[in-house]
Amino acid sequence: GKAENALKDYNSSVRSFGRATALDRKNAAAWSGLADAYSQKKDYANASAAAAELKGLDPKNKAYWLKKGTLQQMQGDFDNATVDLDRAIAIDSKYRDALYRKALSELAANNTDQAIELLDQVIAIDGKYKQAYNARGQALEMQGDLKGAIAAYDRALQIDAKWSLALANKMHALLATGRQKEAVDILLRI
Repeated sequence: GKAENALKDYNSSVRSFGRATALDRKNAAAWSGLADAYSQKKDYANASAAAAELKGLDPKNKAYWLKKGTLQQMQGDFDNATVDLDRAIAIDSKYRDALYRKALSELAANNTDQAIELLDQVIAIDGKYKQAYNARGQALEMQGDLKGAIAAYDRALQIDAKWSLALANKMHALLATGRQKEAVDILLRI
């Protein structure tokens, strides 16, 4: 299953991992692989079902809760995603990936203050987590703080100067502030 997934033969990977889970319902690696293979196919409902099996096998494994919450976000189910992400955070209050994902759920619900608070926690844990700076920029932009948003995008770009998502977000914020020349300079680099 892993080899087929690496070769991007996701249908075969699903079949292989499916056989493995049928032979051993307690095989966490097979359930995780099945969730990943379904994710690659963008079949998030089945991926989420496989991840739910993982939670049942080891409810104290924070990574399983993160995987399930992330897959629920991919389906647009941010409320249930938050429940699972909160379980991961309850296991490890400094679990930066779960805090980051929960911040994304807060952004989706337009709870920008809560999102920024979570993102600040992520940044305090890992100051090089570029995704947190980018999401913080988006939250600030949603609040109308374009100067703060640009500063957050700049921080993400200090970590990865060629990251196209942060560049595009900064470009849009610059356009909104009337700084067309700087925005066009970014456009030419993307």
